[in-house]
Amino acid sequence: MIRLCKALLLVSLCVFAWTALNAQTAAGKGSYSANQDKLKLVVVVSRHGVRSPTWTVDRLNTYSSKPWPAWSVPPGYLTAHGFELMKLFGAYDRASLANAGLLPPRAAPEHPIPTSGRTPTSALWKVARLWPRACSQTVQLRCILLARERTTLSFHAPPEAMDSAESSRVFAEFSTRVTALPASPYNGLLEQMNRVLLGCELDADCTPARPPEVPLMEGKNGAVKGKGDHIVTLQGPLAQASSFAEDFQLEYTEGMPSQSVGWGR
Repeated sequence: MIRLCKALLLVSLCVFAWTALNAQTAAGKGSYSANQDKLKLVVVVSRHGVRSPTWTVDRLNTYSSKPWPAWSVPPGYLTAHGFELMKLFGAYDRASLANAGLLPPRAAPEHPIPTSGRTPTSALWKVARLWPRACSQTVQLRCILLARERTTLSFHAPPEAMDSAESSRVFAEFSTRVTALPASPYNGLLEQMNRVLLGCELDADCTPARPPEVPLMEGKNGAVKGKGDHIVTLQGPLAQASSFAEDFQLEYTEGMPSQSVGWGR
C-alpha cells in the first residue's frame, strides 16, 4: 500500500480534450489568426489540488502510535502548494492549446481568488490561468457558483432521485458483497498499513510505546446506511486503511520531509 502511495504522485489527474476542425492550417503548428476555426470546447477532467486530510489530527492520532504531522490549513482545505499546482496545471494547458494554434498566446494576469472549498477553488484557479478573462475580478463569484452548481449536479443526486425500495435493494446487495469479501487478498496490505501505524518496520517485530487507541485490525469490514444522497458507507479496516493511504499520498505531494510521510515508514 505504501508503494502504491508513492506511485500515485499526482493527486490531480488532468486529462483534457478539445474539439476544433482543421485547427492546424498550412501556416503550421503554433500559428493563430482570426480566420482559423475557433476553439469550441475544452473539457477538463480533474480532481482538486493538494489538500489536507479531511479528518482532524486528534481523530487521526487515535489510530496511530505517533502523532500525525500538522497541516497549515483546516481539514480538507487546499494548501498553498495545492493552489500553486492548480495554477501550473492551468498555465500548462493554456500553453499546450496555444502551441496547437487553438488559442492566441496571451499572458495570464493574476487576480486574487477567494477560498471557497477545495473543488470550486481548484476549478477557479485552473480557469484563471487557462482562460484569464473568464474569471476576472468582476465575475469571480459567478465562476465559483457555477463550479459549485456543476459539482453538486454531477456528484450529489437529490434524495428523490432513487426511491426507498431501490435504495434498500442497493444497500442490501452491497452489504452482502462486503460481508462476503475474502480477507486473504488484502491481509498483506492491511498488515503493512497496521505496522506503519504502529511505527514498526515492515519486516521486524516491535512493541510500540503507546498502542493506538483504535487498532486498525480491530473490527470487520461492513456497511452502514449513508446520509443524504449516500446510500451506503463502507466501514472497517479496508475503508480506514484506504483513507490513511490517501493521507500519506497527500503528505508526499505536499512536499513534506520524508520522515513525516508515514513517519518515514
